[in-house]
Amino acid sequence: MRRACHNILYTQANSAAVAAAADTSPYWLVLLVVLDTAVIAAALFVFLGRTKLKEKLNIGVKIGIVAALAAVLALIFWACFFRSAGVAAADPNASQDVPAQSEEPVQTDAPAPSEPPAQAGDVFLQMDGAGIDGNDWLKCHATLLSDGTFTITVDYNAENAGIETDSGAWTENGDGSLALTGTRDFTATLADGAYTMEVLNTETSITCLLTGTAGGGVQPNGDVFAQLDGAGVGEENVWLKCHVTLRNDGTFTVTVDYNAENAGIETDSGTWTENEDGSLALTGTRDFTVTLADGVYAMEFVNAETSIPCAVTGTANVGPAKPDGVFAQLDGAGIDGNDWLKCHATLLTDGTFTITVDYNAENSGIETDSGAWTENEDGSLALTGTRDFTVTLADGVYTLEVTNAETGIVCQLSGNA
Repeated sequence: MRRACHNILYTQANSAAVAAAADTSPYWLVLLVVLDTAVIAAALFVFLGRTKLKEKLNIGVKIGIVAALAAVLALIFWACFFRSAGVAAADPNASQDVPAQSEEPVQTDAPAPSEPPAQAGDVFLQMDGAGIDGNDWLKCHATLLSDGTFTITVDYNAENAGIETDSGAWTENGDGSLALTGTRDFTATLADGAYTMEVLNTETSITCLLTGTAGGGVQPNGDVFAQLDGAGVGEENVWLKCHVTLRNDGTFTVTVDYNAENAGIETDSGTWTENEDGSLALTGTRDFTVTLADGVYAMEFVNAETSIPCAVTGTANVGPAKPDGVFAQLDGAGIDGNDWLKCHATLLTDGTFTITVDYNAENSGIETDSGAWTENEDGSLALTGTRDFTVTLADGVYTLEVTNAETGIVCQLSGNA
């Protein structure tokens, strides 16, 4: 909003300045010339009346001398104040274009924006987050490419976004965590298929917390079906950042970032459904249609506050690829404050399943249940073996609750086929 008001006020002030510059004879300057000429002429008239020549000069001669001096003064003033501006205005070949608005200054203490990130097909892991302890205006991103390199960027505001702060190479450790080595060294930990990393921004001394899943997932809990991001249409409107989040529970939200202090402002929300042609119908505060082409979703909408059209694009969050032979992988943790206990259910395409738990790093992958599974008419899955379980299906997401016999802790698992 502040940015929009800034643009409006700038345009108004700039228009007034241009109008004033185009006026080659402003009234205040004309009045000033007339007043100066009158004062000097009056002084000369008084001087002539008190000199030794006053008896030789009659009143007519005095008036003639004063009038001649006034004409000379007027000519001098015209040459000084009006001629230079008048020539430019009278020249038919002179350009009448208003000078283009200069770019806003970039922060001198921040590095220049980095090159755009590689295409999603080269990305092994995308982690995003923000500053902690009330500093969520600072947006942070870590992109790990499949070629073993990484970059860390931050968004200070709409004009200073994508500022690269770190880069280097990454490798995978034996426990699944990732070691990032470069400008500075970092470690991305792995839990429940989600990577987590903390980064200290040296410019602001703010700590950022980043999370992400391999394969381009944007939420550790997998509740996001698709994330669409973009900006205002047209070079003059790219300062407005726009986002559409479609969740697996069938809801959506539309948010915009006006600036660093006014980011994540929700403008629309509601529910979404998939059409037969693969497009998505969004119904809520306003209705939208998300088109699908070559696996990429696209949507356009108008921001009501600024009347600026936004274009956003994104792909479905398919999560990390499953190994061959796996029908579905469900992961989760203990509930009611027992999230230290990690639980996993693997359903294979041959109709068998296993349930394992991780008590700690040294005691992980402990098998507690196994057997066979079948699909029910309503899409749920029946697991029969050491114990019997039912996997429910809602909005394309499987959910399962398992009680760990050793600890009595209930685990809640979820995943996609």
